[in-house]
Amino acid sequence: MEEKSYHYLVLFTGLFLCLLHSGGVSSSCDNINQIDFAEITYEPEGLVPHPDGTVASIECGVFYQIVPTAFERTTCTDGSWTGPLPRCRHVPRYCHRNEDLVQIYGRDCQTQCRNRLNGACLGNKQCHCDGVCGWSCISIYEDNFCPEVADQAGRLVTYDPPERRFNGFADFSCGDGYIYHSGSSRLLCMSNRQWGGGNEFVCIPNDNQNPVITCPADFTSDTLTVSFLVYVTDNADPAPALTYDPLGPGSTFPLGPTTVTVTATDSSSNHDSCTFTVTVIDNQNPVITCPADFNSDTLTVSFLVDVTDNVDPAPALTYDPLGPGSTFPLGPTTVTVTATDSSSNHDSCTFTVTVTVPCGHLMRASRNTIEIL
Repeated sequence: MEEKSYHYLVLFTGLFLCLLHSGGVSSSCDNINQIDFAEITYEPEGLVPHPDGTVASIECGVFYQIVPTAFERTTCTDGSWTGPLPRCRHVPRYCHRNEDLVQIYGRDCQTQCRNRLNGACLGNKQCHCDGVCGWSCISIYEDNFCPEVADQAGRLVTYDPPERRFNGFADFSCGDGYIYHSGSSRLLCMSNRQWGGGNEFVCIPNDNQNPVITCPADFTSDTLTVSFLVYVTDNADPAPALTYDPLGPGSTFPLGPTTVTVTATDSSSNHDSCTFTVTVIDNQNPVITCPADFNSDTLTVSFLVDVTDNVDPAPALTYDPLGPGSTFPLGPTTVTVTATDSSSNHDSCTFTVTVTVPCGHLMRASRNTIEIL
């Protein structure tokens, strides 16, 4: 029985590992524990826990150097961050003069660490890069060592300890009506009197309100190409996306009524819709152009009439009494041409065709026809 259980255990373990490597079981990594004086960024950002494949970049703050120096990044693989994680250490050559700190300390340098026995600092001071004259004994535990974090809409901050001392923390959260967007929930008060060890914590409005969309009232258009405006506002998104069904502004609409539905969707996927009806009517007559009056020396007469319409691409033409290609009688004939579009709008024009016998030609007439010889 024990041997059979062992086989089942081996089989289950193999199946689990197979699922793990094939993507059947997903794995993820938690945030990397705070590294003193370091700033940690994640790509992609904003996902906690971080899925496999997430890359974390770690950079040390000013006055500090990353150890090991060859470290660049770590990757979440099978639920763990790859490789040993680095640390940040003081490096003398990074101890640059900082004009802001010069104003804080005044002209007098701090007591140089190297001027003391064994480089030791007394009391509540520690040897750090002072940004003024090098490595000095600094009263890093004095109150208000780091400044208050600037106010930001929706962001709450608490200090541990409340005096904002060196190596203390600023912890961030989002207030009512706001949600986390990006950044580090905890920053460290560093020896350069700045908050470091992460990115700025950002809160954004918790947008659960639909956009407010206003469609035009129902209207009539006498052209197929229809233009209209839709107005939309939102509490968070300055430009919600608009979709139109079945047709949008500037489209070619069919004759008759068309109900248009417009949907506005903001950046938080809240949406609202409105509808209106566009009725396209054709109440414009075709534009018809007849030829000027002309003479013909043949009985079979040809001519062209031009016609356009705002809707109908080919209005119907009727000729009275005769059309192009017909046999006209001798003398003048007034022709009336009428164009009628698909909505029964119509217009007419007239012109005169005069059939003459050329000089030197004879005519032969029978009961029903006349022929020019």
